Amino acid sequence: MLKRLITIAFLLTITGFAASFLNKQPGMTTLEWLGWRIEARTSLLVVIAVGFIWLAIMLDRIIGVITGLPGRISGSINSRRQDQGHQALAIGLVAASAGDGREAMRQSKKAKRLMGEAPLTDLLSAQAASLTGDPDAASRYFETLADQRETAFFGKAGLMRLEAERGDDNAALTMGREAFALNSKAPGLAKALYALEAKHGNWAEAIDALHAAGRDPDLDDAQVNAGFAALYYQLAIEDQNQNRGDKTVLAHLNKALKYDAGLPPAVLAAAACHDAMGKPRKARNVLQSGFDKTPHPDVVMALFDHLGGDEAALSKLIRMTDQSGNHPDALVEVVRLAMGQKLWGEAKRLLDLVPEKSRDLKMWQVYADLAEHAPQHSDDAETDAADWPDQNHALSMAAKAKRPVSWQCSSCHAVAEDWHAHCPDCGHFATIGWR
Repeated sequence: MLKRLITIAFLLTITGFAASFLNKQPGMTTLEWLGWRIEARTSLLVVIAVGFIWLAIMLDRIIGVITGLPGRISGSINSRRQDQGHQALAIGLVAASAGDGREAMRQSKKAKRLMGEAPLTDLLSAQAASLTGDPDAASRYFETLADQRETAFFGKAGLMRLEAERGDDNAALTMGREAFALNSKAPGLAKALYALEAKHGNWAEAIDALHAAGRDPDLDDAQVNAGFAALYYQLAIEDQNQNRGDKTVLAHLNKALKYDAGLPPAVLAAAACHDAMGKPRKARNVLQSGFDKTPHPDVVMALFDHLGGDEAALSKLIRMTDQSGNHPDALVEVVRLAMGQKLWGEAKRLLDLVPEKSRDLKMWQVYADLAEHAPQHSDDAETDAADWPDQNHALSMAAKAKRPVSWQCSSCHAVAEDWHAHCPDCGHFATIGWR
């Protein structure tokens, strides 16, 4: 208000100064037009001219306000409808994220009524239809999105999910590949596509998808590494089945071991490949690395055979076990080999390296076997029966000991007989591990 008063006072002051200035100016102006003769002071004519100009400007503004009034009223109504539509859209998206399909559908209809057809309203309608169990309606909405350049990725990704839910993996894979071609940096889509490609045995394509899926925060480094190791191992098996040569097979096996140096099937396959190429030292190095990482019984036996399969080989294996920290899983396998050579004292010494509370079922069973066979078969004076553990005690402890390591799925925790790329129970890829 004060600012307006100051402005009015300023304008009045300027007007007064201008009027005073013009009033003091001498001079007359004569006009003759159509027989009329007009004489007036020049200053008065200037004032009249300025007045006419001001009236013209004001008249133009009044006309503009009158003619623009319907547009402003319409714009105000549209703005209010847009605001209400955006509010309905926001509420609907929140409801969809919370899993409330009915509320999401109600808000999507309201948003569409207020805002008309728009990508976001179509997306909300598709999500709401999917949540309310209407896949056909959801499919129509996603197809609409897929036909628009700006929303094609979201439409195809939605269709991929719908087809997967319907059980049509081929259609889901097609939609997923098209969506991935539009945006290869979406980790959520890449993760789903990786699972589909692996399910169909498309190992190279699955590797590409996994590179993008690795950005997903839900996937930790261990899962990503296990996925790459399994995929490259499967590529190596495919190369082997199609006789592509040891070098090609070994190249993929080396990549698998780069991501998981202890994957037993890859370790054994790489060692066999080196042996076939006449490189026993490299085969032994691969087996030793695998033994240090994952002392699986098959890896231990293969390494033992590579070292000579005799008492000297067992001594080397014992030293390797000690150098790698005397892992209980390694110790129990080395103990079995020592018992096979009737080295009862060495077997007992190795078993005693593991505290009782850390022994699993397998180790207590080995203890029971040692208690049963060692004293009666040993000619060593130091191996007196009183120095050996009681077999009944060992069996009693075995009954309540923790389960031994085995091939187990990290997703459904099912135990498998052997390693599989896909879990036989839940079907997840690269989840079987020696744990």
